Amino acid sequence: MTSVHPLRGGTHGRSQHNPLGKPLFVLLDSFGGPDIPFSLLQELGRHPSTEVMVTFEPSFLTRFAEKHDGHRQLGDEAFGSQEWQSVFQQSPSGKFTFLREQYRNTLRQAGFTHTLYFEMVDEGNRKLYLLFGTQHELGLEKMKDAMWKVDPSYGVRYRDPRDTQQQMLDLVFEPDTAPLRRILHDFISETPDGRTIPELKRYALLETVYRPAQVIEAVRQLREAGAVTTEPRAINAKTRVNLAATPPTTRPSAEQGALW
Repeated sequence: MTSVHPLRGGTHGRSQHNPLGKPLFVLLDSFGGPDIPFSLLQELGRHPSTEVMVTFEPSFLTRFAEKHDGHRQLGDEAFGSQEWQSVFQQSPSGKFTFLREQYRNTLRQAGFTHTLYFEMVDEGNRKLYLLFGTQHELGLEKMKDAMWKVDPSYGVRYRDPRDTQQQMLDLVFEPDTAPLRRILHDFISETPDGRTIPELKRYALLETVYRPAQVIEAVRQLREAGAVTTEPRAINAKTRVNLAATPPTTRPSAEQGALW
């Protein structure tokens, strides 16, 4: 991207220099309430070279909108529909996740075919989401690379460095790829002919929180566990991965299967 164009809730519309149509990374700051209208997202989504990052704070809607018509209307304008209001029927523990996924769908409806979320938690344990939207697979891959640098364990979380309970920020943690192994195993099992490494990498990019660069090691671990076979044995772009003829007695671990 050649420029950064931040917008806040009260400054919608094209800038003085009318940059839309040029490669742009647009930051839409809605912290404190859902004040980014869906119409603005649609306008930005009409330009294939535009990417967006939206700050999304879910507690405002879960705390105030159910009993306040004006706040519900703000939610309708932000989401582009009333489907988000089903959050009031969700369990308390599932409300934030429901709103996050509804807003990711809003970005897709606006034209941003690929989306990611990044979860931020401050020292008061307050949650804020950053939601990224792009129309390009390369943009998606680059953003994932950046996210995994911030959170080398899970790729989707950031805790405020002011949090005094964090004492090991300078340690390098091993990524938790157990969910990736389960996801790839299920994807391979969907076809009797198996999958190629490029197919697995693209699936990981588009359908999971994981990076294509993590696929080869995940396949190697699946093979060591007896869950898959590879032909040829060396794992590279020409490798085809099949389910093992005799499956292992336990499925690949999936302790963090809900990350995506």
